[in-house]
Amino acid sequence: MDAAVRLKGHQDIYAPPYYHIYFQYFYSPLFAVILLPFTFLPFSVFETLWIMFMFFCLYDIWKMSKEYFDTRSFSNQENLLWLCGTLFFILTFILYNISQVQMTVFLVWATICSLRMFDKRRFIAGGILLGLVINIKIMPVIFIPYLIYRNQWKAAVYAIIFLFAFIYLPTIFIGWQYNQELVSSWWKSINPGNNQYSIETSRLLNSLNSTIPVFLTETKGEMNLRRNFINVDYRTAILITNILRAGLIILSIAFFRTKPFVKINDKTRVFWECSYLFLLTPLIFPHQNKYAYFYLLPAFTYLCYFIITNWQKLNKGIFCIILIISFIYTPFIGTDIIGHFLFDLLQYYRIQVLCTLLLIPVLLYYNPDKLARQP
Repeated sequence: MDAAVRLKGHQDIYAPPYYHIYFQYFYSPLFAVILLPFTFLPFSVFETLWIMFMFFCLYDIWKMSKEYFDTRSFSNQENLLWLCGTLFFILTFILYNISQVQMTVFLVWATICSLRMFDKRRFIAGGILLGLVINIKIMPVIFIPYLIYRNQWKAAVYAIIFLFAFIYLPTIFIGWQYNQELVSSWWKSINPGNNQYSIETSRLLNSLNSTIPVFLTETKGEMNLRRNFINVDYRTAILITNILRAGLIILSIAFFRTKPFVKINDKTRVFWECSYLFLLTPLIFPHQNKYAYFYLLPAFTYLCYFIITNWQKLNKGIFCIILIISFIYTPFIGTDIIGHFLFDLLQYYRIQVLCTLLLIPVLLYYNPDKLARQP
């Protein structure tokens, strides 16, 4: 909201002074324009409206997600267990988003909703929504290459067209020159090549950029504890991080399992593929806070479905390993339960990011080919 207020004064909304040091604005100029009418309301009213919208998004995400799975043979108890199991692992991130009035729930909802629209051949509506959500926050852009890989060229083209249209749409309201200045400042603030994103040492951040380098080179953090097990120079640490990032992106092919430009009709497999892209998002993009890990929702939705469906023949040893890996996401890992020191220690050593990396082979191993029931 501070950005929208500053927009009315023709200020650079991406430059200091900020409302708070942790509240730097990283969204698009268009989103600031969209927020303009709400600046005339008390913030508490806007906050309430946004939280209500988040609850709608949560409900609709679950409703849309269920359409990708065969639940005809699920009992009421199994459906309830599926929902509760998924919520158990994602509840912490829902609460982070609500308490901090964040955008992540909307980003996930809009991405899934646009993919559903493309499935129903509503290309213009889907393109508008996907283009808008990429414009607001760049992270869903990884779904455009996915659409191309899956031979959905029309969907990808519409999304790209509307993405560029939305970049210049604010010109109507704030003028060409001011919009161009804001777009330039916006790109400077979110450019992943910025030095400030190369190595992120704050314990509040959770991405590859904040994790891999601190184990490879000496860095200063909030706690006076050593994290690096070797000591390479900064450039080498950054290079290794970028190689791992590229490797995780290339690993997508192991999930796609077909040649490029082949559209698949198995809805569960589509959801499984997309769940990996969602999981990948907070890892490969820099400057990610804990609330960004709401992006794990599709992965946990799929894994809980797989476990319930395959329970009779499930390897219980692997299941226990999954529980141990996933425990970091549960509401039990909070300052009220484990205390501030242990909570900060887990943050400091990037345990959440490391566990997310461990979830990747689990998701790859529990692929749709192993489902006991197929759609």
